[in-house]
Parts: sequence; structure tokens; C-alpha cells
Amino acid sequence: MSKSLLLKELSRYSIGTYADIIYRNALLYPNQEAFVYGDTRITFSEFNTRVNRLIHALHEMDVKKGDVLGILSLNCLQFADVYGAAMKGGFIAAPFNTRLKAEELDYIINYSEANILFVGPELLEVANSLKLRLPKVKNFICREQALLPKSLSPFAKRP
Repeated sequence: MSKSLLLKELSRYSIGTYADIIYRNALLYPNQEAFVYGDTRITFSEFNTRVNRLIHALHEMDVKKGDVLGILSLNCLQFADVYGAAMKGGFIAAPFNTRLKAEELDYIINYSEANILFVGPELLEVANSLKLRLPKVKNFICREQALLPKSLSPFAKRP
């Protein structure tokens, strides 16, 4: 993309929201690192792609704008993906404190009206114990297990 077209494209978006920042950085700094997590390095362009892929996967699962995405996970790259998808896709991100007891999580998750719950592998046991008590949660997704079709999986590893 030429510099003049890039500047014209960027002028269409206001600065301020996390969604705008994801898109702008993908345009301005596509090959610069956005995240380093252990041995994994993600560029701004890759992060934008991961977020967009997750948004499309959520739409395929009938998740609509305004729906609540519950996040029960320790800090990781996938947490950033889910949060970015929420901001860019018009969803509501609801991160839950991983130190709470199951009874407390039960109440908070139900109160949030989350209809999808992203769970870190370290909290799978807790999530499994809560499944029957969370009637509004239609989908439980673990970043370590491919619960989405491989082509839609936002957490698929890069080749």
C-alpha cells in the first residue's frame, strides 16, 4: 500500500479505542513485534489476523455483537486475542478473577450473562465443575484444545 493511501485509510479512523489501535498498528507497523510470550513472537499484522479470525469464528458460533465473552484464564497471548476480538467485534469482554472459588465464579459468571467462556488449561477442572451451574454459557473453549474447527481456530499455531 502506498504511503498516501495508507495515510488516507488511517484518517478514516479515530484514535482511542483498542480496536482502532489494533488496526492502525497492523497498517503502520505490520512486521514489528506486538507481543513476545516465551518463545512466541507475534507481529502487529499477525495479531490483527488472529483477532479477525477469532471474530469470524465467533460469528460462525452465532455469537452476536453485544454478547458477553467470559474469560477465565491467566494472562497469555490467547487472552489478548479474546480481549482484542471483544473490542474489535463489538462484544463485551468479561475477565474473571482466577483466584476466586468455584461458588464465587458460579455467581459472577451467571450474573455477567456470558454465553461463551474461554478457559485456560490451568482452570479446566474448575470450569468442568461449573458447567451444570452455568445454564447461559453455551460454549466452553479452552485454548489448548481445538474445540473450534481447525480452519476456524484462532489459537492454531503458525506453520
